[in-house]
Amino acid sequence: MIPLYHDFTGETVLVIGGGGVGARKASRFADEARVVV
Repeated sequence: MIPLYHDFTGETVLVIGGGGVGARKASRFADEARVVV
């Protein structure tokens, strides 16, 4: 994964895909951003 240095607080993050990989990616942003899968 590429390290991201961005404050996602209050932002919407779009995760394309599903399954275990999509869930893992969504969980990384779930604490600070609204996640759409």
